[in-house]
Amino acid sequence: MSQSMLCDDALDNAMNVAIRKYENGEYMLPELVFRAKCTGDARDILWKRTGESKEKNKGTFVLATVPGEEHVYGKHIVAVLLKGIGFKIIDLDPDVTVNEIIRSVKYHQPDYLGISITTASTIPDIKKTIGRFSENEDLEDVKIIIGGHAVGAGFTDSIDADSSCGDINQTLDFIKKLLISYK
Repeated sequence: MSQSMLCDDALDNAMNVAIRKYENGEYMLPELVFRAKCTGDARDILWKRTGESKEKNKGTFVLATVPGEEHVYGKHIVAVLLKGIGFKIIDLDPDVTVNEIIRSVKYHQPDYLGISITTASTIPDIKKTIGRFSENEDLEDVKIIIGGHAVGAGFTDSIDADSSCGDINQTLDFIKKLLISYK
C-alpha cells in the first residue's frame, strides 16, 4: 500500500472518529465541522503533493439551492463534511435557477446533486429540477440528494429523489454510508 493510500485511510479514520464523537456527545457541531475542514485541507495538501487530486477524490457533489432559498448554512456544513471525507465539491451560489443547476451538472458531471430545502415554498422548483433530470439521458446517472429541515417523512418518494436527509443525524448516516461504499 502506498504512503498516500495510508494517509488517505488515516484521514477516513479521522473523519469516522469525529463523526462518532459527535454522535456520542463528545463533540458539538462546530467541532465536527472544524475536524472535517482540517481533514479536507489535509487531503488537498496530500493530493497536491502526490499529484493524485483527480484520481483520489471519492466523487463529485454539486450542491445547490433553488430560487427562494435563502438559508445556506446547512449546505455549507454539508460541503465541509463531504470534502472532509474526500469528495470534490462544486458549491453553487445561493438562489440559482433550474437552468443554472442543469448547466452546472452537465458541465461538471458529478456523481451527486445535493439540493438544500428549508422552506416548503421551494418544493415546486425542486420538483421542476428533478423533472428536468428525467428529461435528459445524460443526467440519469446523477444521484439526487435532498437535504434540509423542510424534508419530512416520505419526501424522497414524493419528489423522486434518490435520498433525503432532514437533519444533521440523517446527513451523518448518509456520509457514513458513503465512507463505507468508497473503501
